[in-house]
Amino acid sequence: MRLTLIRHPPIENPRHVCYGRSARPLAPGWQRIARAWPMRGRIYCSPSARCLTPARFAVGTICHLQVDSRLAEIDFGAWEEVPWDVIPRCELDAWARDPENFRPGGGESVSMLQKRLAPLWQEVTGQEIDATVVTHGGPSKILMAWAEGRRWRLSDPPLLPGCIATFNITTPT
Repeated sequence: MRLTLIRHPPIENPRHVCYGRSARPLAPGWQRIARAWPMRGRIYCSPSARCLTPARFAVGTICHLQVDSRLAEIDFGAWEEVPWDVIPRCELDAWARDPENFRPGGGESVSMLQKRLAPLWQEVTGQEIDATVVTHGGPSKILMAWAEGRRWRLSDPPLLPGCIATFNITTPT
């Protein structure tokens, strides 16, 4: 099966503020980006407007989107919408020491995000039909690692906003 991962287009004013699940408006020009997305097979999408709006634009009326809350961005809890330079250094250091299990702002850890994504991964790859997933930076890092048959690493780059990664996934028979 072919899996296409897409990260939402760039948002307005993303600099210097921690955001995960916060509602952030898309930057001008997002339609041009979404128009170029190859929407193949079954289409899964985060419920966030920054994913859902361009995904609906990209598919038009050709097919149905499956909106799935498991594709939401990681929850940064009390850190949401807080400038990075205001977050106490000791909390950032604690996150750096244990990036997989630390819960930024009391929100969600990477390990919690992986547990949330695992059933979706099984569903998407178990159907043996092409699929497109429109999501965020955090989930994209994990899904790309799994598509490459390996574990997530802190050093893994996320998909850049608006970008696409395609994988051929072979499922065991």
